[in-house]
Order: sequence, then C-alpha cells, then structure tokens
Amino acid sequence: MLILKLALRNVWRNGRRSLLTISGIVAGMVGIIILGGYYEYNYWGLRESLIHSQYGHVQLVLPEYSAKQAQQPFDFMLPRSTELLAWLDRQPEVETSSPHLSFWGVADSGSAKSALVKIVGVIPERENRVNTFFTKKQGQDLYSGDTAAAELGVTLAEKLKLNAGDPLFLSTVAANGAQNALQVRAKSLIGSYSSDFDSRIVRLPLASAQVLAGVSEVQEIIIALKSTDDTAAFKARLQRELPALGWQLEVTSWDEHAGYYGQVVNFYGGYFRIILLIVGIVAFFSTLNTMVMSIYERTGEIGTVRSFGGTGRYLLALFLSEGGAIGLIATVGGILVSCGLAVLINALGGIPMPPPPGLTTSVHVKIMITLPNVAMAAAIGIAVPLLAALLPTLQSIRSQIIDQIRQNT
Repeated sequence: MLILKLALRNVWRNGRRSLLTISGIVAGMVGIIILGGYYEYNYWGLRESLIHSQYGHVQLVLPEYSAKQAQQPFDFMLPRSTELLAWLDRQPEVETSSPHLSFWGVADSGSAKSALVKIVGVIPERENRVNTFFTKKQGQDLYSGDTAAAELGVTLAEKLKLNAGDPLFLSTVAANGAQNALQVRAKSLIGSYSSDFDSRIVRLPLASAQVLAGVSEVQEIIIALKSTDDTAAFKARLQRELPALGWQLEVTSWDEHAGYYGQVVNFYGGYFRIILLIVGIVAFFSTLNTMVMSIYERTGEIGTVRSFGGTGRYLLALFLSEGGAIGLIATVGGILVSCGLAVLINALGGIPMPPPPGLTTSVHVKIMITLPNVAMAAAIGIAVPLLAALLPTLQSIRSQIIDQIRQNT
C-alpha cells in the first residue's frame, strides 16, 4: 500500500508530463475502441445482411444438391417437406423456416429486353420473416395468393427497364423437359446489399413457381434462428436428430456459402492489427520517455535509497507501480471517452457511408462497443506502460550506487 501511495505521488510530481503521457495513451485507446467498434458493426451488418437477405442461418437440402443444382435442379426434391417445416417450427431456436424452389429461367420484359434470372419460389409470409434486410424500392408486398405476380431485384428491373406493375414473361425448361412460360406483373422491386443478387433474382409465390417448373415439392428449406449465436449448436443438433426422424439431408450454415464475408473479415482484420501495432509503439515510446525522464531526474534519490538498504526489488516495484498507475488512469479514461464518443455517434445516426464494393445499399455505420475490443485496448493501455517502466528501471538498478549519489552534487 505504501508503494502505491508513493507511486501516485511520483506520477504527479511532474503533473504536466504525466498528463501528456496519459493523454497520448487515452488517444490511442480511443482509436482502438472506436475503430474496432466501427469494424465490428460492419462485420455484424454484413453478416446479418447476408443471412437475412440470401442464406438464412441454416440450410437443408438433399446430398449433392449443392454440386448439381445448376445442371439438375429438379432431381433433388425434399421428401415430406411440409412435415419437416412443421417439425422445425416447433424447435425453440427457430424464428421461422421457409421452403425454396430454385431454378434458372429467362425474364422478358416484352420490349426486346431479356435476362437470365434465378427464379425462386417462396411462401412470401414465411420468406419475409427471413429476409428482413430487403429494402422495398417500389411496389407492394408479395402474398401467396398473388399467382400472377413477382418480386424482382432492383438492378434486374433497371436492366429490363421495368417498374412496379409492369408485365413480365418468365420461361424455363420444366422438370419433364418441356418449355414452360408464365406471364406475371412486377408487383415490387426489392434491393438487398448485394449487386450480384439484385441483378438476377425473381421471387414468385411457391404455387406459381411449382406450376412453371412442373413439380410439387421444393429443394431447400432455409431456417432463420432467433439468435445467430445459436447457429453452430443448432446445425449440430439437426445433423444428429434428422436421420433418426427419417431425413437424410445435408445441413449447412450461412458461413459455408458466404465466402465474401470471411474475405472481408480477414482483409480488414489485417488493417486493424497494423493499427494496433502503431498505437502500441506510440504508447510505448511516449511512456518510455516519461519514465526515463522521471528516473533520470531522481537518479541521486535512487542512489540514496539504495545506500540505505533499498533493494532492487523495492525499486522495481515502485517504478512498475508508477507505470501501472499511468496505464490504469489512461485505461479508465480511454474507456470512458470511447464509450461517450460511441454513444454520441450512434445518437446522431451513425457515420454515413457509400455502398461498400460489390454492394448496392448505402449504410450508416454505428460504433459497436464489444468486450473483446475493450479488453484488448485495456491490455495495451496497461501492459505498454509497465513494459516502458521496466526497461529504464532495470538499467538504473544495474548502475553503481556511488555514481547515482554523485548526481546530488
């Protein structure tokens, strides 16, 4: 306790220098926490947009469907899909489940404009609870009873020069090999966060898609969970329980399909690590300068203490306590300033950003304060001053006592 009191007094012996050092560490911590919170919100937004606009949390298909769906989309129809949907809806982790019938076709606007599209048959009332990150650009919601209506990706609609309410012709090769066609109207134009997705997606009520494809089942069930954190555990449970219930299915999760997400995390994670290194170096040399000056100014005092029996362990504890006190004060200050700044930015609606590369929707990025980022910043804020205090202290302990005492003269 005495050492701590002495350490605090020594820290404020030169208050201006200590405040400058603390301010530098606080600025570094604020940079780490705010920038880390910025990245975390981007990761969260990208992850949830991919889940709630394309993939869901968990997907159920027959084995080999993923590899052969482009060539043989109708050879992998799920057995007893209605029964499976009812079972999934009873599971406590499940928010909703949505059946999908997917196949490729051609969309023709009737004005010499056509495009290859991915037609997806859905139950809109279920699908809308999965795809909560869709943005309706034009038109009205699609319902199961809209047998002659469709939803189009906004980029696709621009390519075909279509607006909500305009007629559209869809054609495909049905399951029996015949050429089928269906006339619908574009009831709504929807946008996700992916330009590639928006340039090819056409959603139909499931009954209309089944008529167009000439089938009565679906190939895939998309599951939206109440919490993304439950994904891995729920996937593992499905892999255990579904075979016992008579379904031999391939169970995948969103991250197995969203390779882009992993690339983004790895790419920006590299930037963040570089920033951590820079902040650590700046904080280290800032504190090192303070501790070197403090020890140099007190060299005679150190020699006197050593001449009266003060041990190297005592001096090491004293100066490490000073470095730790600087680090602790800066850490508390950095966390408080960061949290206050994050609250202010979020209250103002976040930071407006243009659409990221490959995406179509602009965003307002908020700051997400997470425990790992705060813990990492705190570790740097405390550990760096301790290390900076250690080096000059060891050098001082190794010096000759008589040389240190001479500093008094």
